[in-house]
Amino acid sequence: MTTSINGLKVAHFAAFGPGRSGQYATVRDLIFAERKFGIDAQFIDCAVCPKCLKNEGCDGKKDGNIKTQTMDWATNADMFIRHSAIPIELEGMGKPIILCLHGRPENSYLLEKYGQIPVYSFIREVAHDERYKTIVTFWKEHLFYFKHLIPEKPVAYVPSMVNLEQYSPVGPVRNYSSRAGNPNIMIADMWREDTTPFNILFAAVKFIEKYCKTGRIHLYGVSSNKRDPIHIIINQLAKSGFLGDVCTLMPNMSEQYRAADFLITPHVIATRVVREALACGLPFISGTGNKYTSFSGDPRDVEGFADVINNAWCIIKDNEEIKLSVRSILI
Repeated sequence: MTTSINGLKVAHFAAFGPGRSGQYATVRDLIFAERKFGIDAQFIDCAVCPKCLKNEGCDGKKDGNIKTQTMDWATNADMFIRHSAIPIELEGMGKPIILCLHGRPENSYLLEKYGQIPVYSFIREVAHDERYKTIVTFWKEHLFYFKHLIPEKPVAYVPSMVNLEQYSPVGPVRNYSSRAGNPNIMIADMWREDTTPFNILFAAVKFIEKYCKTGRIHLYGVSSNKRDPIHIIINQLAKSGFLGDVCTLMPNMSEQYRAADFLITPHVIATRVVREALACGLPFISGTGNKYTSFSGDPRDVEGFADVINNAWCIIKDNEEIKLSVRSILI
C-alpha cells in the first residue's frame, strides 16, 4: 500500500448526481482539493444503474474533470471514504474507511424516526466496527452532537468547502426576462424534514406586500412531485404575482446567484447554498445565529423576518462593494 500522501489512492463512495444534491457537490469539491495535494482521489458511483443493474461507476460518467471510476479501481485504493453506501464485498476488504456525515443531526434523527433511513442505528454499528477509523463532519457546530453519539471513534472537523473558481461574482448571469423583480429574492434550500423554507417564503411575501411591491421571489430546489402540497402554495403565490423563477434543481447555479439581489434561508450553518452564495458575492439573510451574515432573524416570525429583509435591502441595494466583502468571508 502507498504510505505517502503524494500518490495516495482514495476512493470516494457517493451517488453521482451533478446539480442534484449538496452532498454530491461537496464530494466533488473535496476530490478537487485532494488532487491539488497529489492525492489520486476518485469518485465511485454507489448508485445502481436501472438499465444494467450494476454500479453506475462502470459507465464512466463525467462532470467536468470528474469521471466515475469502476469498482475494480476501488479494490486497489489505499483508503475508502464513505459518503453514501459501500458495496458489501468492498467494505469487507479490510481497507481503512472514513465515514463522512453530511446530514444535520436533527434531520438524520427524523429520517430514522419516520422510517426512511436508519442513520442513527448505522452510526452505532460503525462505533464498534474496526474497519471505520474516523468520523468526519463538515460543520464545526455538529462536532458536539457526534462526539456524544459516537464516543468510541475520533470525530474530525473538515471545513465545508466550495470551488471558488466555479462560484465567483464574475461570469454569466441569469436573465429573468419578464420574471425579474426589484429586488430579486432567491430561495434555494431543499425542503428537508427538520428545516424548510416554508416560513421565510411567506416572510418574503410579507416584505413585498409591506415594503416593496416590485419584488419577486425566485424558488429553486422545489420538489418535482406534483402531489407535494408546495405546488398548491406556488400556484396561489404565482397567481398573485409574487413569484419569478420556480425550478427544481438547475445546472449552473452560479448564474442564478449572480442574478439575485439577495438570498434568504432559515439555516444557521454554512449549508451548501450559503457557501455557493457567499462565493458568488451574494448577500444572504438567515435564521438567528448564522455567523456568516449580519442579517438574521427568527424564520418562524414571518412579520419580524420581513422587517429584517427590509432592513437588509436598505443596506444592500445600490451597494456595489458588498459582493467583494461578502466573498471575503470565505477566503
